[in-house]
Amino acid sequence: MDALALLSAAAAVLLYPGGAYLAGAALLAGGRAAVAPARWTAPAAAGVVCAGLAAALLPLPGSPASSLPGRSGPAPNLLGMLVLLAAAVALTGPVRWSPPRLLVAAAATVPALALAAAGATFSLPVIVGLPGTRVALARDLAAVAVLVAAPLLLPDEPGSSPAPARALVLGVVVLAGMSLWAPAALPRLPGAAAALVVLAAVAVHGRLAPGLGRRAVRQAAAVAALAGLAAVVLGAMAGRP
Repeated sequence: MDALALLSAAAAVLLYPGGAYLAGAALLAGGRAAVAPARWTAPAAAGVVCAGLAAALLPLPGSPASSLPGRSGPAPNLLGMLVLLAAAVALTGPVRWSPPRLLVAAAATVPALALAAAGATFSLPVIVGLPGTRVALARDLAAVAVLVAAPLLLPDEPGSSPAPARALVLGVVVLAGMSLWAPAALPRLPGAAAALVVLAAVAVHGRLAPGLGRRAVRQAAAVAALAGLAAVVLGAMAGRP
């Protein structure tokens, strides 16, 4: 990896879409919980580190990680991002996995794998840029599944990690959902403007999502599951010759 690639990787981790940008997303997604006094534990700290690394791989518009493919190093990889994000959720969420939580976890991850199969690639920049009406609709539905699933994946229950850690991981999950939609939906906007649009969407999600996790768990789980299933079906159809 050359010096430019190292600089791009550092910027992705420390500034955008990780680091400073992720901190802003955590504040918007988690609200007051993101800055609440808390006693940090080792699993919570490890979860935050995993979340930060996962955020650096997200294919948001203008992400420095997009400059990594080719001779400069490996492309942002879907499997790597999913493993890091799954670890972050497992380390910061409740130990007990209820049936609705398992359902939305599948709804949030399987559609992305279906899109990867449709494009025959695990490269995130390629997946979010795949052409075709069916693929575009599958991406949009996959984004819906992730955004609806996010508050159910990280509920405030006994055994959960400190609220700031959950808020930061929630921010990454929301950004992951937005990254499926933003590159294709905002192709003409400069990277900085698109990043601000994404933050605005995160803020709206942060206002609406808490109600899903407290008052409409079953309904939200059903919506996420249906959106995920539809995304998988469309992705499979798009992958046919």
